[in-house]
Amino acid sequence: MPHPATASTPPQRLFSWIGTDTYWLVVGLLLFFFVVPHTNSEGYFVVGKLAALAAITLLTGTFIWLNRQRFRFSAPRPVLWLVLGYLAWITVTNTLTASHPEVSVIGWPGWRSGLLTNALYWATFLLALCRPVSGAAETARHERQVWPLLLGFLGVISLWSSAEFVGLRPLLGNPYLGPLQGAFSVTAFPILTVGNSGWISGIWPLLTPLALLFARRRHWPLLLLSLAFLLLGVASTQGNLAALVFSGQMLLFAVLTVRRSWLAALLLAGAAFLPPAATNGLVELGRQVQNAGWAPLQPADQENQFNAGTTAKTTSERLLIFTSGLRSAAARPLTGWGYETFQNNFYSHLTPEEREPFLRKIVGAQPDERVGVSGLAAIAQKEVNGETVTRERTLLMIKPHNYLIEEVYSNGFPVLLFLLPLLGLIAAELLKARTELALLAFFGLLGYGGFLMGWFLNPSVTPLALAVLALGLRSADRLRSRPVAAAATGKPGFQS
Repeated sequence: MPHPATASTPPQRLFSWIGTDTYWLVVGLLLFFFVVPHTNSEGYFVVGKLAALAAITLLTGTFIWLNRQRFRFSAPRPVLWLVLGYLAWITVTNTLTASHPEVSVIGWPGWRSGLLTNALYWATFLLALCRPVSGAAETARHERQVWPLLLGFLGVISLWSSAEFVGLRPLLGNPYLGPLQGAFSVTAFPILTVGNSGWISGIWPLLTPLALLFARRRHWPLLLLSLAFLLLGVASTQGNLAALVFSGQMLLFAVLTVRRSWLAALLLAGAAFLPPAATNGLVELGRQVQNAGWAPLQPADQENQFNAGTTAKTTSERLLIFTSGLRSAAARPLTGWGYETFQNNFYSHLTPEEREPFLRKIVGAQPDERVGVSGLAAIAQKEVNGETVTRERTLLMIKPHNYLIEEVYSNGFPVLLFLLPLLGLIAAELLKARTELALLAFFGLLGYGGFLMGWFLNPSVTPLALAVLALGLRSADRLRSRPVAAAATGKPGFQS
C-alpha cells in the first residue's frame, strides 16, 4: 500500500505557487488595487504601482533564475527574440536619439510611462511566460482557479464603480485613502484604483471574453452574471471607446456562438445595444439615492454620455490627435522623438485651421477673442481699452492616444518590424491552440488592442492584460508538450 503524501510546509507551498497561472493573475489583480496612501496623484496612482511591479518582477525573476531547472519558457523562441530586439531598439531611441532623453527615459511627471516603464512591462511578460513544470493534476487545479478569480474581480470592480457613479463615495476626502485633488466629477473615479474612469475602462474589453466562454459552455447563471457585471462597468465609467469595443465584441461573439446555442447568441447580441440603457438606469438610481439623502447631490455632469453628440465630438478630437501624431512621426521616421514628448509637437504639426477649434475649447475663448499657442499653453487674446488682455490655459497632450501611433512617434517606424510580427505570432499561437485559456487571451488581446487604438498603456490595466496573454500562451505550450492530457487543459472550473 502506498504511503500517504507528506504535507508540505507553508513556505514550500508558497515556493511551488510562484510562477503558476494563478500567481501571475493575482499579481495583475493586486497591482490594479495597489496605491500608496497619503501621497499626491502621481505617487498614489502611478509610481506606487510601478514600484510594486518592479519589485515583484525583480524578486520573481531572481527566484526563477535560481530555480531555472523547474521552469520552461512557454512561447516559441521567436517571441523571445522579438521582445529582446524591441527592448534594444527602444533603449536606443529613448536615450541616444531622443529629442528629450531626460523625459523619455523616466516619463513625464504624473505619467512616468517612459522607457523604464515600457521595458518593465515586457520584462514582466517574459517572466510570466516561464511556467513551472508540474504534474497534470496540479496544473489543472491552477487553471480552474483562474475563472473564479477573474469573475470575482470583474464583479468587485464593476459594483464598486457603479456605487461611486451613483454618489456612494465614502472614502472621498479621506487624507489617506481618498485624497481629493482638483474638481471631482463623474469622470474621476474609482478613487482607490487609478483616479480616473478613463484609465479603468480598458478592463471591460479585456474581460469581455468571459461571456463568450460561458456562452460556449451554456452555463446560463455565469453568462448572465458576467453580462450584468460588464454592462454595469461600461455604463458607470462611460467610456465611449470601451463601449464601442464592447459592443463590437458582443456582436462578434454572438456570431461565433449561434451554431452552438441560439439563445446564448441572442443574449450576447442584445447586450451589445444595452450600455446607453444601463447608464440611464444608473443615472436615475443616482438621483434616487441622492434625493433620499444617502449620498451628496452631484453636479449636472452626472448624465448619460452615450449620445451622438458626445461620440462625434470625442471622435473628431481623437482624429485630430492622431493626425498630429502621424505627422510628427513622419518628421522623424527612423528614430522618433522619444516617449512622452508629444506635448512639444502636438500643436506645431497641426494647421492653424485645424487647431483653432481645439484651442478655443481648451481656453474657453469668447467669439471676440483670438486664440494661439504660447509654449505649451493655449492663449486667448482681445483688445480692451487699447491694451491686449491675455488669458491662458495649459492642457498637456502627453500621448497620441493610440498605442501604435505612440510607438512610431516615440521610436520611429522601424519599431513596427518588432511589434507587428510579435503580435501576429502570439495571435497565431493562441488560435492554433484553441484551449479556453488561449481563446480568453486571444479575444482579450483583440478587445484590449482595439481599446488601445484610442488610448494608451497604463500601470493599472496593462499588467493584468499581459498576465492574461501569458496564461493563454502557457496553455498553448501545455497543449504542445502533453497532447494527450491537454484535452482537459484550459477548461473553466464552472461545470454543470
